[in-house]
Amino acid sequence: MLYWDNDEYIGLGAGAHGYVNSMRYSNHGPLKKYMHTIETMEKPIMMQKEVTRVEKMEEEMFLGLRKNEGVSLVRFEQRYNQTLQQVYGKEIDELLEKEFVTIENGFIKLTKRGRFVGNEVFQYFLTS
Repeated sequence: MLYWDNDEYIGLGAGAHGYVNSMRYSNHGPLKKYMHTIETMEKPIMMQKEVTRVEKMEEEMFLGLRKNEGVSLVRFEQRYNQTLQQVYGKEIDELLEKEFVTIENGFIKLTKRGRFVGNEVFQYFLTS
């Protein structure tokens, strides 16, 4: 659930992926390459990339909308110091009009109709 909640997590071991301090990373794999880096006192990290604020908000949406409960309006505002409406107001209005999303009990979530076109809905929240 850490992944789907867009929270940070540590990836340990060969080929593992993690997300800590706004950095997404992957470790070397297979095991032989991973162990070689450990034995030579190197970090086993093969790739790392800083996740920008905009990317975090995008991921919050397209990951959170995959959950039955959807995305919490309060949590979004607490994390990004902006309301969901401030960031994605136009997109949300259009999705509400198409009946692809609904806002209930403090959450925005896919409707039954929206589940059938989920990938189309997620694209509304991608700016790049």
